[in-house]
Amino acid sequence: MLTHVKQNTDRWNLFFELRVSMRYHRARQVHYDFWGKMNAGVNLVIGSAAFLAVTQTVPPLVLPGLMLLLTAWNAWALIVDPARMHHLHAALHDRFSRLAERIEGPAALAIEELAAIQSDRLAIERDEPPALRTLQAMCYRDTALAYGAQPGDDRPLVRRMLAQYVS
Repeated sequence: MLTHVKQNTDRWNLFFELRVSMRYHRARQVHYDFWGKMNAGVNLVIGSAAFLAVTQTVPPLVLPGLMLLLTAWNAWALIVDPARMHHLHAALHDRFSRLAERIEGPAALAIEELAAIQSDRLAIERDEPPALRTLQAMCYRDTALAYGAQPGDDRPLVRRMLAQYVS
């Protein structure tokens, strides 16, 4: 992986930025995959006949409360659409990956080719949803660690835990 390219060159920096973007979109893809599966599981359990049989023994106000929660859960799933977001981030990851492949070859790249790759990168970024800054910083840190750097992480634990939800 670009072991033949000197760090802190335009080629290396562009490759590094592409790897950060790939890591970010893979993290978002995994996040939405989890919530899509969670949504399917909740609907399966609450919609099953066994669940209805168990609820015959609960107090009368519990069942309407559970149905209200299920309605709110499904409304969230309709708005967020985890499956669509999963596929969007998978597609963005693949597009960034194809750009990284163009850089990885051993041959030197002309300035024009680097400019074309940078232009393609910016075109992909226009298609991205707004980035979560904390998650992006975490992906930058993880990528830097993967290449041997020792970046600090000054973000509080709570922010890191909520990185998939808030910027």
